Formats: sequence, structure tokens, C-alpha cells
Amino acid sequence: VTQRIESAALAHQVQLIKGAQADYFVRMYMATNSSDSGASLTYVWDVFDAQKRFQRRLEDRIAIAGTNSAILWTQMDEPMLNLLAERCASDLASFLAQTPEARAGQGQAQMGGSASMADVARGGASLGPNLGFAAPR
Repeated sequence: VTQRIESAALAHQVQLIKGAQADYFVRMYMATNSSDSGASLTYVWDVFDAQKRFQRRLEDRIAIAGTNSAILWTQMDEPMLNLLAERCASDLASFLAQTPEARAGQGQAQMGGSASMADVARGGASLGPNLGFAAPR
């Protein structure tokens, strides 16, 4: 799941950093729940700043009709994993777009100081705040 989320995050232009240099760190939790029409996969991202202070909790849910939560994990197929990764990446990108670092970068871009993807790939510029995965507990 982590590799799929990383790939989807890059497609959303979320800059991923391994190590302690990230502007924000995230930790993910997932759970399944039953409902009358099937089951749902709920996921939560806890977001921390570089000093490891809690910033925000991002929550979302994917409903899956015709199954129950007891067997949902065994029924996670490619389309479901891809949907999960896409939704996670979209949620994280939306959060990062609202950070002070992103707002400062938007102001710089409006003044003509924008970075190209090639600059970012070479490590010479950043599109905005970067993200790291918090160490497992």
C-alpha cells in the first residue's frame, strides 16, 4: 500500500522526503466497518510538523457494497488498492496546498519566481512543502 501511495503522491506533485528533513510527517491508520449495504474502509492520516507537533487529522472513507468488514482485507484487489492510494494522495496534496510554506511559494510564483519540474528533479528547487512518513510505532 505504501508504494502505491508514494506513486500516487508523486502524480499529485507531493514531494516525498525520506529522513528527518521533511517539513511534515504523516502516520496512517486504517480500519474496516460494517454497514447495512456492505462495508467501508476508513483511513486516517495524522499530520505532524517538522518539530513533530500535531497539526491536523485527515479522515476519509471508502464504501464497498456487498461485502462485510470481516473479509474486506482479503478482498482488496488492484482497483481498490489504486483507489485507496489515489484518495490518500489527493487528501495529502490538498492539505499541503494550504500550508504556510505552500502559500509563500504561491506568492513567489505570482511574482515570477516559479520553479520548473526539472529544477525540482535536480534538487535545485521545491514546489512547496515536502512530506515524510513517520516511523512506525
